[in-house]
Amino acid sequence: MSRINRDAYVYTGAKNTRSFKEFSVLQALFDAGLPVPEPAAARVIRKGRSYTADLITRRIPNAQDLLQVFQAPATNTIIQDIAETVAQLHNFGVWHPDLNIQNILVDNKQKVWIIDFDQAKILRLKQRHRMRMLERLQRSFMKEQVRHGIIWTDQNWCDFMHFYQQSLTKK
Repeated sequence: MSRINRDAYVYTGAKNTRSFKEFSVLQALFDAGLPVPEPAAARVIRKGRSYTADLITRRIPNAQDLLQVFQAPATNTIIQDIAETVAQLHNFGVWHPDLNIQNILVDNKQKVWIIDFDQAKILRLKQRHRMRMLERLQRSFMKEQVRHGIIWTDQNWCDFMHFYQQSLTKK
């Protein structure tokens, strides 16, 4: 699909639209019991050869992204929960091209959720796919340390990777 401008894309059929693809991925993940928001509706508005699209998901009550969560020091429990959640998605074969700390939420029961599955795919993930997503996530932590002063250390990342590796072997 080609982008015409920030919000418009070339229309090549409903099943090829970003919103319907994201809805489909989210529904599969939700049905499998993975910690993702429930998809509620997808919409495409055609304008000649282009379209704009919207996706509506159910709200995750009382959730904050990691940018907010890590205004305080990270605990091993939350680091482990985040690592296990990311590994769970990777074990399922989820390619999330925008895995960053603003797309990981923690609710008031300390459950970790992943959001924003635009252009995500379910496939047979190779090690290099996993590493690319983890590198993206690590860059996000580093960027937000500088931009917003989140409290995240090199040791936190080492702990995250330890818990992540442990969770990859769990089936």
